[in-house]
Amino acid sequence: MSRLHQRASEWFEAEGFVEETVAHAFAARDDERAARLVEKYAGDLLHRTKFDILASWLGALPEELVQTRPWLCVYQAWTQHWMGNREGGEGYLEAAEQMLNRLPFSTERERRTLLGYIATARAHYALINDDIPRVLEQGQKALQLLPADEYFMRGSAAIALGGAYEGLGDVASAEQAYAECAADGIKGGYSYRVASALCYMGRAQVKRARLPKAEESFREALALSQGPGGRRFPYAGLPLIKLGELACEWNDLESARRDVDEGMALCTQLGQVDWLAEAHAALARVQLAQRDFAGVKDTLRQADRLSRTTKVDAWIGRWLDDCRLRLWLSTGQLDEAIRWAQTSGLSVDGDLSYHHDLPHINLARVLVAQAVQQPSGLHLDEALRLLARLLYATESVGWVHDTIKILILQALALQARGDGEGALAALARALTLAEPSGYVRTFIDEGAPMRELLLQAIAADVAASYAGKLLAALEEETKPSRSPLVEPLSERELEVLRLLTTSLSSTEIAQELFISVNTVRSHIKNIYGKLDVHQRRDAVQRARELGLL
Repeated sequence: MSRLHQRASEWFEAEGFVEETVAHAFAARDDERAARLVEKYAGDLLHRTKFDILASWLGALPEELVQTRPWLCVYQAWTQHWMGNREGGEGYLEAAEQMLNRLPFSTERERRTLLGYIATARAHYALINDDIPRVLEQGQKALQLLPADEYFMRGSAAIALGGAYEGLGDVASAEQAYAECAADGIKGGYSYRVASALCYMGRAQVKRARLPKAEESFREALALSQGPGGRRFPYAGLPLIKLGELACEWNDLESARRDVDEGMALCTQLGQVDWLAEAHAALARVQLAQRDFAGVKDTLRQADRLSRTTKVDAWIGRWLDDCRLRLWLSTGQLDEAIRWAQTSGLSVDGDLSYHHDLPHINLARVLVAQAVQQPSGLHLDEALRLLARLLYATESVGWVHDTIKILILQALALQARGDGEGALAALARALTLAEPSGYVRTFIDEGAPMRELLLQAIAADVAASYAGKLLAALEEETKPSRSPLVEPLSERELEVLRLLTTSLSSTEIAQELFISVNTVRSHIKNIYGKLDVHQRRDAVQRARELGLL
């Protein structure tokens, strides 16, 4: 039987059937041949984002065999980083490096290429571990070592360098690094690498509040992530969730939810943990805008489970915490937000981190919320002091997107103090910066306090036309919905309905609401009857059409 599998492997190899070739080599129990084949085909799998297949191959090889082949060690480090197992990667890189001095290499080019792969992997590991100087060192080293036509890995090194520049607050240099990565991807014909680079470039453009330009980048990335007939590859997930976030900002919540839901499914299929975590943050933002608080809670619960299993990109934690705080503050749970602030490790006078996307903005939000409830307390002074530091930090590096958010918080804090003139001045600056890109949700998500500020801006003829549009959007959102249902849902049925948007079972919904499972089932039956549907998915869709969610 082993001989038959060996012959089948040889035949499939001659015919160019990669996965069948390797599968039969493993079935023949010919580990040496399987290892050689994995080395032969691994690069192509990397280029086509087939990390799950490569990981399964490497996992099927005896560990002692992997440890004797430098290329297999490098590929193991790459796949582990991609899949989220980020603890043992450096050990494989060190093993590969040590073997370089003991094993013959056919050419100096191969030796330099392997060293370039090692340096690139180390740059990405350093980025995850917040070691920006090492990212710059290893990323530049990789570009010096890698041949000029090693387009895919040179692009990977540029991605790491772009992340490091963002970590230093230098989004212009980051955007340039991502552009260079995209250029290398185009030369090599690697659509995945080009698409991901364009998404990172778009993210840098968002930082500079160039939202229409960012949309162009994301749409170009999406176009590159589609095959014949418009079929989307798994790596279309990231451009979709970024487009969903823009649609959400522009208050097109239907498009936002559609794009983010599809993006989440594709990111899950792809298995890249950072993109998947980013998808959770995007979904939570859209759910907040839809006031689907039960959905937000469920999404954050899933994101927390993911974060417990692996270390994801530093800035994603800030985005998830922002959603968490907004959920608590929107549902009257200020005490939870205060508890988060007390245990976050952040302080008003602590060091600010660009690499973590200025998490102190989250602390400022909590302080402003406390100040609104207790205008005479110390929280107001602390909030304004922190906001002044954050404003300087964002303005000095051109982070206009965050500058807008900080100015809004500043306006709310000054409004709480009773400084109407100062509040209006801060809001005026925010409106001036935001109007060219058409920001909406960043303003109207602040609710009733923002309504008062916008009314003052209109009365003072401060960006009156733009402020009027924002006010109209805010009032439309707060207008009581009119349900065409013959029999409206009760308050308890609405609670159950919101939980039907999550992945919770009837038993888990009962636990959440402290009622019996039979009571939950009775409520669900009533909901279906009133909405004239017969299953959970249809109930959620019908409720959204009616504005009940």
